Amino acid sequence: MFRENSAEQIAAVTSQAFQMNSAPDAIAKLSELTGVADSIAGAIIMFANPTRYTVMDPRATKALAELGYWNLDQEATSKHYEEYCLRCHELSDRTGLSLRDVDRALFMLGGEE
Repeated sequence: MFRENSAEQIAAVTSQAFQMNSAPDAIAKLSELTGVADSIAGAIIMFANPTRYTVMDPRATKALAELGYWNLDQEATSKHYEEYCLRCHELSDRTGLSLRDVDRALFMLGGEE
């Protein structure tokens, strides 16, 4: 599916998305590409700004919920993405781990889907 997007279209959309000031706006822009859902768009903006954004995944939100950091929908959607990043930053600050290490640990703690 993703291959249906032309290189020019991918370049234009990602460039526009990376200029946006909010994660939901950037995710919405990236979701205009064929084959890019909210969770994939979140992963893409993480690469654009890895100190601000991280990858939102249902396994990670499940782990956050089990740790008492999450009481929202566990589906990876743009609606809760900024809140998710905030929780991950809190864990990063508390543990001294990088945001990316927190992301990986939450994914592993979340177990099988």
